[in-house]
Amino acid sequence: MKRLVLEVRNVPGWGKLLKVKEQTHRESEFGHNGSTFFNCDGFTLHSVCYPDTTPDSLCVRGSANSNDRIIIQVPSDEWLDRCRAAVKTYNKFFAEEKECKEIEKDVEVIE
Repeated sequence: MKRLVLEVRNVPGWGKLLKVKEQTHRESEFGHNGSTFFNCDGFTLHSVCYPDTTPDSLCVRGSANSNDRIIIQVPSDEWLDRCRAAVKTYNKFFAEEKECKEIEKDVEVIE
């Protein structure tokens, strides 16, 4: 089963910061047909190079293992909501039938 878990912390003076807490697959094994996973509302998850954001996507861990611990600033609460939905969809898409009911939080918001 493929799985992605993100951690978000609210840091005074910085805003919300995000890091990849758990990622079971990367690069060409990450998506359903390569390194990309599309969510239904146009938000995309990619596994290339290192964690980063664009207005409509999140790049998670990729080929640059030395950058796995990168922490990135969340662009906006709307972006985070879309990201949260994409991660939840990703985890449900790749979950086995019996595991669907056991899926934990996909994005942890710690404030």
